[in-house]
Order: sequence, then C-alpha cells, then structure tokens
Amino acid sequence: MSLVQRDYILRIIEQFGEVLTHVLHLRRGGSAIEARQYIDESIGRLIGMEPDAVYDRSAAELTGEIRGRLSRHQQPQLVSDQLVVLAGLLHESAHIFDDTGDADRARADRLKALELYVEVLTVDEPGCVPAEAAIDAILSELTDDPPPQIMRQLVVAYETSGRFDDAEDWLFHVLDAMPDDPAALSDGIAFYERLLTLDDVTLADGGLPEDEALAGLTELLERQASVPLSS
Repeated sequence: MSLVQRDYILRIIEQFGEVLTHVLHLRRGGSAIEARQYIDESIGRLIGMEPDAVYDRSAAELTGEIRGRLSRHQQPQLVSDQLVVLAGLLHESAHIFDDTGDADRARADRLKALELYVEVLTVDEPGCVPAEAAIDAILSELTDDPPPQIMRQLVVAYETSGRFDDAEDWLFHVLDAMPDDPAALSDGIAFYERLLTLDDVTLADGGLPEDEALAGLTELLERQASVPLSS
C-alpha cells in the first residue's frame, strides 16, 4: 500500500470518528433533524455517494459500486475501510430513526449495515475487529431475527472469525426458519464436516469442542435421512 493510500485511509477513519462523536452530541441534545442532516452530509463527503442512493440501494448494490470504483487501486484495504465506514454511518442512521420513532427504517438501515459488515468479514478482511464488534452490537439491537439469507451469511462470518459456537447458533436459526430447505441442511452438514477437520485446540478455542461438533453433525445427518425422497 502506498503512503498516499495509507494517508487516505487514516484520514477517512479519523473523520469517521469525528462524525460519530458529533452525531452522538446532537442526538443527546435532542437534535435528531440536525443529526440526520449531518449523517447525510457525511455519506457524501466520506463515501462519495448521494444519501438517497445509499438508502434506496441494497447492500449488494452498494458493495458492487464501491468495489467498482476502487478496483483500479487493487488494494483490498481501501474497499474494506469504505465498507466499514458506510456500514457505520448506516448504523448511526438507524439510531437516529430510533430517536424519531421510525422503527421500520431503523431496522432497514441496521440490516443493510449488518450485510456490509458481514461482507467485510467474509470477503475483504477476515478478522476485522471493528466489523465483528459492530455485528455483535447490531444483533443485540434487533428485536427479531434477520431474514434467512442474512442469517446464512452470519454462519459464514462467525465461522471465518473462529467463533464456531456462534456460527452453530445461527445455523440452527437458519434451520428453524427454513425447515424444508434441503440446501440449508446440506450447508449445515458441510459446516460440521469442515470443523471436524480441525484440531481439538482450535475447536475448543472456538467454543465448539469436537464431541459437540460431532453431535451436531449426527443430528443433521439424521434429519437428512428422515427427509422423504422427492419423486
């Protein structure tokens, strides 16, 4: 990474921290409208996108645009940092919608931020501590489970982070939400089979000892065997 790129990243991260501090100050002062305006201005300044486009587009569309814009730099860290900053702005936007009583838009921004953070962890920067901590925070704020496709991404994200017990928890959330989906069951079996190739220390550090992983695999294989064959 060049010195220019490193300086750019450090400047963006510093400005992002200043944004969060100022928005928190405005929210505590009851200035939700000003906080909203400041978030919108910051999206344009730090991400280079129109706020309406960010709110209207899916996480996949936003990720594609950022990747396309930064592809010429061939520096994954640039993409990762832009995604983390955008996700952080959306998460803060959700807090502002909480303040104004717009629960639906708050949830939408949280889920979009969640998907962006998961993208960072699974594609751009496995082990990214800020993304991992933010995912935990967003999940603690949701009043119900995310959609199944996001839960499936969470399984991958937590497995990638070595938090196998959390990955298993979300795996069973997926299976509960999609009990008749053979692909979800097959993904679960593959999850345990991957874990069982790891050593005992790694599994224990991930919160899922070998005997528990084996028990989970056995349960899913039994479920699979009980599914009637389609004619």
